[in-house]
Amino acid sequence: MASEAKPVCLVLSSDKSLLDELQTSKLCTTTVETEGILSMMSLAENTEMAVIDGSGRDVANVTDLVQNLHKANKKMFICVYGDKIGRNAAARIAVADSGGAMTSWSSSAVRKAADIIHGTLQPSKRAQVYKCPYCQKGGLDEDGLWTHCPMYHINEPNQTTLCPICRMQPSQNIQVHIRNFHGPVARGELDNEFHSDISLYSFGLVVCQRDDGKFLLVQEFTSCGFWVPGGRLNPGEGLISGAKRETLEEGGVEIEITGLLKMEFLPHRSDKNPFVRLRAVFLAKPAHANVEEKTVPDFESAGAAWVSLAEMKSGLRLRSREPLYWAEYLAAGKPVYSLDVLETV
Repeated sequence: MASEAKPVCLVLSSDKSLLDELQTSKLCTTTVETEGILSMMSLAENTEMAVIDGSGRDVANVTDLVQNLHKANKKMFICVYGDKIGRNAAARIAVADSGGAMTSWSSSAVRKAADIIHGTLQPSKRAQVYKCPYCQKGGLDEDGLWTHCPMYHINEPNQTTLCPICRMQPSQNIQVHIRNFHGPVARGELDNEFHSDISLYSFGLVVCQRDDGKFLLVQEFTSCGFWVPGGRLNPGEGLISGAKRETLEEGGVEIEITGLLKMEFLPHRSDKNPFVRLRAVFLAKPAHANVEEKTVPDFESAGAAWVSLAEMKSGLRLRSREPLYWAEYLAAGKPVYSLDVLETV
């Protein structure tokens, strides 16, 4: 790749820690001065990644810039960086709505994203290459497309379109199809989320509260809002271990489960495919002090943030009322049950 002729990563920042991190990344980095926004726009067409420092800017200014960059090059990965904006749940939603793929306060997370992007641009020799069904970016091998789709497009609406790899029309949205039937999952390196022989589906959800009272919430797919971390257990996985895994994958935080809030047993009656859904809702706290929540988007989530009850009540976009329900439940001093009622791991 002729990185000298075509800058790969444009950075609108003078933050030393960010610039130092990106100098160690695998992408060629070009820094644009703060007053050089027009230069950034003119270079956007040939750019793989743009990093905008949101420090000292109001959210409206940042989202306007993100929106204009996204219009200039829909194949570009746009990241907004800054401590204040990166930790603000409402600002993360605003950036996602304007076309940003990532919002982070962590310079090392931005470098990690740059290295992942570089990896998708290196197709295996003699491998067939494909175009992304969302942005039409080409030159991606199967693993590259598998990584690219959720990383770049997790905030975009679901699509049910022809799969560029197998040329089949999936019944589920294209991101779910590519994740579960191609790449590492197709090779047996990761579990498929769909198990047609299972009639009991078990889920572990986690209400994780920090010492300052804030809750770990996950920024969900298709920009549908924040929710508690959790998901379906893998075959042979325990409720507690599965809940811990899901929280780490979706929120980036290792947790200690401290109690049980609720167990649900929900039968679904159907002549063709009857099944039962089992949900365990756990209370937890971070396993370590000064933990860094996830900010690099992937198939599991667009990232996470620590959110107060007041922020939830102020109109923060939530996938459902469940995070607010549990925050109010705990604020009211309602029961938390001992883990001794469960025989699980």
